[in-house]
Amino acid sequence: MDTPRPPRPDGVRTLSEGYKKSVLSRLTAIRSGSRDADLNGSKDVLAWLDDQLKTLPTSTLSGVVGHDLSTATQWTLPLAQAFSEIAKCAKAANFPSIDDIADHLIKEGVLEVTTRKEGLLEARNFVFAVLGWQTMLYRPALGTCPPQQLAVADEQDGYRGQAFMALKQSHLSTKRPIHEFLMGFGILLPPANYCTSTDLDDKKAFEDLKAIGSDMLNAFLLDSIGHVKLKWVDVLSCHLEFDERTNTLFLFRFPSFCAVHYTAAPSEKETSVIHAAASPASSSRQWAIEEDIPQMLKETLTSYRLLFGQNRQARKLFRRCGPVAGLRGNVYDPMLSLLCGHKSFRLTRGSLDKDSYDLKHDFPVMRSRISRLHKILSAKKPRSWRELWRDKRDSAGWYTFWTVLTFGAISILLSFFQVVLQLVQLARQ
Repeated sequence: MDTPRPPRPDGVRTLSEGYKKSVLSRLTAIRSGSRDADLNGSKDVLAWLDDQLKTLPTSTLSGVVGHDLSTATQWTLPLAQAFSEIAKCAKAANFPSIDDIADHLIKEGVLEVTTRKEGLLEARNFVFAVLGWQTMLYRPALGTCPPQQLAVADEQDGYRGQAFMALKQSHLSTKRPIHEFLMGFGILLPPANYCTSTDLDDKKAFEDLKAIGSDMLNAFLLDSIGHVKLKWVDVLSCHLEFDERTNTLFLFRFPSFCAVHYTAAPSEKETSVIHAAASPASSSRQWAIEEDIPQMLKETLTSYRLLFGQNRQARKLFRRCGPVAGLRGNVYDPMLSLLCGHKSFRLTRGSLDKDSYDLKHDFPVMRSRISRLHKILSAKKPRSWRELWRDKRDSAGWYTFWTVLTFGAISILLSFFQVVLQLVQLARQ
């Protein structure tokens, strides 16, 4: 893998063309199912994909024609071809269902069904798992539920927010289009400028908060004032979800996935399966349409800058407590360090940074989650002198308070010395 370009003289970090092409080719291989995805493995997304393959039951892989079950946990050419065919079918069809894709694979001889009932269930299981890996909207958890159900992994330790309201649903739902099927788990792809919360205070915060900046909301403030715990997750749909019960903020750990799809040429359409998961423009208001997908990918990248990159103390916090420890297979996306650990950063299509972000235009998809997070942080007040020193959300008030306190302390100290001197003079008389 190419290394990122050294810092520019002005301190700006940017993606070198070599690094970008390297990530692009590897992720293209992943979502297309190329055999090169295994031969040119890396330590980040590809290692994650290898880990996911090991979680699949052998029975789910048994229907892949030509796949050697003695190497069930390794990528083989037939398995990669099946992976590629699923992506091709999902993008080519007009709002396909899991059943449609499974039937296509069986018809093309990519999958075989030995027994009608069990074989069809396993074919759907396989398509369901691969779609999760290709979109990174959910992580399949096959074998954790009855055969008649499909389950996703619990990325949020029991929290049921707007992204995942349920972790299981019936196989009968696989006949629905992909976006309708996914809606059975929750709002994995929220639409623009839509408040996903039903809480009245959250709705008020959604309407009242017009703009946000790193001085108002960043990881350092969340840690030092809000005592918020950060949990890095494998699923894009959980990004910026907040569990108020455990005071935990969930963050997506693979920004390269977003960067590759967002930085693709604007003329390219449906660069990945995640675009196929969008709903038609005339469909439900509670799900993203195709035009919302690139915006969501951009907002995800920008959110790392808002929370970490644009604040010096937040950058230090990331370098000290970044998502390295406890990762399966030492999976780590190096782009996180570029986004979160450096003062400036640019994509090919320009800089992401702004002093103030208009939520309606800069964060329309993530607006609901950001406004809720800001509302919760705003309710937190400093509880010690140390927290008071760190809390610079109101910079004018912060400087006024400490200036008055400093001059007041000096005045008291001078008055004290004056009294002492007067007492000394009286004692001498």
